[in-house]
Amino acid sequence: MLVIVVEDDPQGGRDHVDAHRSILMLAGPHVRRGYVSPTLASFGSIMRLLFLVLGLPPLNQFDAVASLPVDAFSPIADGAPYDAKPPDRRLFDPDAALKPFDRRFNWKALAASPVMDDPDDMRRQLPPQPRR
Repeated sequence: MLVIVVEDDPQGGRDHVDAHRSILMLAGPHVRRGYVSPTLASFGSIMRLLFLVLGLPPLNQFDAVASLPVDAFSPIADGAPYDAKPPDRRLFDPDAALKPFDRRFNWKALAASPVMDDPDDMRRQLPPQPRR
């Protein structure tokens, strides 16, 4: 078994490199626990991995040449169960998450929130850069 976890749309997540980077998490008996791969993985990489696992040929040239995070896999299966850990509330608080179907949801506060991917808002979080 192999569980693959990716975001459906990484545009809203900002990190220190690029606002369009996304996560790729793999879980299964042949996946190295706690390992962070330096391999660049794209959507084509995920498709190539799926085709490889299922024994299917690639659909196009992008799938055929995409990099694979093969360093994340081990030839020896580890059957130990995974431990479910609660979320770190400093990073994500499920109680404060958006609940639009809650009758008490404050739609006016949502309308007054910052515009997503606003360049000025993103620059405000960075230290001043010297002029070139």
